[in-house]
Amino acid sequence: MSGLGIVPKGHRPCKKLWRKVHAANDNYAHHLSKRLVDMAVEWDARVIVFENLKHFRPDRNKHGSARMRQRIGYWLHRRVMKYTAYKAKARGILVALISPKDTSTRCSLCGSLETSRAGNILACRNCGTVHNSHVNAAINIGMAWFIREEKRLQQKTA
Repeated sequence: MSGLGIVPKGHRPCKKLWRKVHAANDNYAHHLSKRLVDMAVEWDARVIVFENLKHFRPDRNKHGSARMRQRIGYWLHRRVMKYTAYKAKARGILVALISPKDTSTRCSLCGSLETSRAGNILACRNCGTVHNSHVNAAINIGMAWFIREEKRLQQKTA
């Protein structure tokens, strides 16, 4: 394979393999988005909130070339958001994006940024609580949306 991303004629099986990988990823994105929307319906949710990872860049030291980092960073997240948005719209559910700033490092209980993380555990140095880091981030994402919407309502009524 040349450095230009063009598959030489003798290497067509690679192109076929990448087509299969793309189809598998697409299938996974559809199934995941369906599960998200079904769960939102089951819990009577009116909104599904995602982090806006438009400016996300994977770590330079972990994923090789810039092109590969870009592919890894966007490969599934955008598809899941896109598919969730149209499936949610059909069910009358809003899909919103919020800034990812500090969602994974802020303590969801006291709001402190003085936290330490070891794997999936987030410990707050301020209030002493220990959280699952994924659950903590999900709570912070939801709270960020509530805060943003509350500010919008206050501006409308002012």
